[in-house]
Amino acid sequence: MVKDRLLCTRGRWENTVLTPPEPDQKPAVDPSAHLARPGAVTTAGHLLLVQAACYVALGAIQLTLHMRPAYLRPDRWFSGDWQRLAIASMCIPLALLMLLAAVGLYRLARQSWLLACFCQSVGLVIGLLLYRATKPWYAYVLMAWGIAMVLVLNYRDARAPFRPPPVTTGEWEADEW
Repeated sequence: MVKDRLLCTRGRWENTVLTPPEPDQKPAVDPSAHLARPGAVTTAGHLLLVQAACYVALGAIQLTLHMRPAYLRPDRWFSGDWQRLAIASMCIPLALLMLLAAVGLYRLARQSWLLACFCQSVGLVIGLLLYRATKPWYAYVLMAWGIAMVLVLNYRDARAPFRPPPVTTGEWEADEW
């Protein structure tokens, strides 16, 4: 029995014919028979993990810088410290989403590329909010990292494993028209 499989290599879908081994022989391992993760996807996953760690650290710093007993008084909530609390409450869940996207990129899950792009857009919004609110030096770093990640995620090799395989038309469809 011969099977045809579509494999994604270097951004192109290719047909690969796999033949089963004879019953008395050990199966030969075909190195091209499994879907290899492209280097751009692995790089994007590593960079997402680093970025998630940075967002956890940023959220923790934003929370702990102004967590004092006086901070818990409601009259201090609207003095500008609420912006730090809002940014911290966005950074930590975003870091968890980035972690999920990185794991999905490593496993070549179908929706992980879209989740990674969504995380980058939210990260850029957080960078803009930080820039508008307090103009810290790390807002520039967050925005530059986010732009670099969008560029890495938009490489052809990084997008190709997450696209659906191309639809091939058969002869029966050509006869109907």
